[in-house]
Amino acid sequence: MDFVTKALVKNKVDGVKDSLGFGDKDEKKKDEGISEEELRKQRAKEDAYREKMAEKRAKRHAEKEKERDKIREKYGLQKGGGGATSKTSSSSSSNTNSRSQEEEGSSCLLM
Repeated sequence: MDFVTKALVKNKVDGVKDSLGFGDKDEKKKDEGISEEELRKQRAKEDAYREKMAEKRAKRHAEKEKERDKIREKYGLQKGGGGATSKTSSSSSSNTNSRSQEEEGSSCLLM
């Protein structure tokens, strides 16, 4: 019985608030939610924005690729290279390993 009484009193108080102009109109809008039409418009707007951004990214990527091609042409490089950097890094790491092995045999250990 308390639940029913509470609901009735709340409805009456809300009615008085609305008539005096103290009602929360924003809360009513939140309760109603977004209509299907507005939801579709919002999704269409978001999709259009995503497509626009994807086009911009593709355009920037194409421009960067053109610049890379110019550099490759200028220096006579082939696309998909990177072997030169990996060879130097592997040779330098093997040199470091051989040095550390030589130093281990001739160095003193402190305790």
